[in-house]
Amino acid sequence: MILTILLLVSVSVTVANPAHAVQPFNNAGVADAGLAELGTSRPTGWNQPGECIKSVQRWVAAAGGSFGGGGVVSGYANSGAQEVSLQSAVKGDVIQYTNANGNDQDWSHAHTMVVIANHGNGRFDVVQSNSPPGTGLVTRADNAIPAPATGWVARAWRFGTLPSGSAPYPGVGTAMFKGKATLSAGEYLHPNEYIASENGQTVLIMQSDGNLVLYRGNAAALWSSGTSGHPGARAIVQTDGNIVIYSATSTALWWTGTTDVTTLVVQSDGNLVGYSAAGSAAWQAGTGGQDSLTFLGSDHLSAGQQIHPRQYIKSADNRYFLVAQNDGNIVLYGPGYHVLWTTNTGGHIGGAYLVVQNDGNVVVYSASNTPLWWTGTNSTVILWLQTDGNLVGRNSADGPTWTSGTSGRI
Repeated sequence: MILTILLLVSVSVTVANPAHAVQPFNNAGVADAGLAELGTSRPTGWNQPGECIKSVQRWVAAAGGSFGGGGVVSGYANSGAQEVSLQSAVKGDVIQYTNANGNDQDWSHAHTMVVIANHGNGRFDVVQSNSPPGTGLVTRADNAIPAPATGWVARAWRFGTLPSGSAPYPGVGTAMFKGKATLSAGEYLHPNEYIASENGQTVLIMQSDGNLVLYRGNAAALWSSGTSGHPGARAIVQTDGNIVIYSATSTALWWTGTTDVTTLVVQSDGNLVGYSAAGSAAWQAGTGGQDSLTFLGSDHLSAGQQIHPRQYIKSADNRYFLVAQNDGNIVLYGPGYHVLWTTNTGGHIGGAYLVVQNDGNVVVYSASNTPLWWTGTNSTVILWLQTDGNLVGRNSADGPTWTSGTSGRI
């Protein structure tokens, strides 16, 4: 079930706190502190402990950090929090609804919540206070889509540090894509090589530090072998049915203990599964159930064609993806499914879509058909996602009319 996060009114705080660097405590502890209060309630009203932002201040403090005073944006800056993209938010990051016009003292539709998990495609598990409004109750909302009021946006902030192995995935960089979603019996995954699910959202990479890691989009790792610290390690689906990671000196570091795996598959639902020749699952990472997208079957959109929420096109080499997200943002993802470019139209839940119009303009419309973004062109007949990572509008003579400026980016 998809939940929409309630809009709750927060209040400003008055305690001054000097700016300082991102704080040396485990960022995930902020979420854990909130979860420890689930089901409890506190008084609400001006500067009362049951208000959403006062609760988040308490949770940051419980985790070992400090969240002081200021406005709906300056309060974070004053406390040395680092702003991160909503797509890359991880456990412990704070989502704050903010007036889009930059009014730092407008709290009329502000709400503050903490990320428990980022499922990608604009959906999060969060912990929040004063939900329902006026109760001061601490609740959890799973599979929720941030839904700020009209004219407001959702911004993400990080107070603490991320432990080793849990940092958001920055993309595959110069790692080599094997061009598929599987490893077959006898096949290795060498350092700085990766395979990816058919929809591109999930990546299995053999890192140079020796760790085999399954990443989902810009979020933290879904699973890892825990074998970092062994540069040069490699993974293999052995012909005896076992999946093994060997060090550079051929010492076994990790294995599944199976005897019948013939194919290792990175699935579009986010799971990593070892299948037998009979098609049964002999081993799995247990990371399935992730939200999946619908492929439109092409690397381009022609005049009159549209891309709607949870749909995507991809480059011919399966490395680049243009996705219409549930939050209204149109996002170009690079290899390893990390953000290269966006229309910055997030916060328009419920049906924002992109269309290559017959008048030659490319436009993003809200569900109520209000234009949110456009290229301003008058001769575009096709929008092409090239294998070099550039999203290009072309005219009938195949000349460029507009580009995302992402050529060569990985």
